Amino acid sequence: MKKWICILVVIITQVGIAQISYAQNKDIAAIQSILEITQIIKRISDISNIIAAAVEEQAVTVGEISRSISGSAIESAAITDTVQSVALASKNVTEGSSEIQKSSAELAKVSARLKDLVSKFEIF
Repeated sequence: MKKWICILVVIITQVGIAQISYAQNKDIAAIQSILEITQIIKRISDISNIIAAAVEEQAVTVGEISRSISGSAIESAAITDTVQSVALASKNVTEGSSEIQKSSAELAKVSARLKDLVSKFEIF
């Protein structure tokens, strides 16, 4: 009888060790996922900052265009300067729009990765 009790204790102990090991592995995986999610959130933040800077630059450019147009009404010589300012502003807007498009595409990729990682979490 003692032999069977010892065997039973060993089996229960082994099962307990396996369960603890499994739980620890799940905890490690969860921590790794959280770290990766944190990195992704930082990338999203960085991309958002890039987009915000591009939007701010566009707002400044639009303000410059408005001032240039107002000044061109005063004298005809200013019209030439205004056309050049508008061309430069358009170039800046185009470059800013391109940057926003690139950042948006990157944000979409990062968001998809984040969604994938979040979907792996289990609720106990």
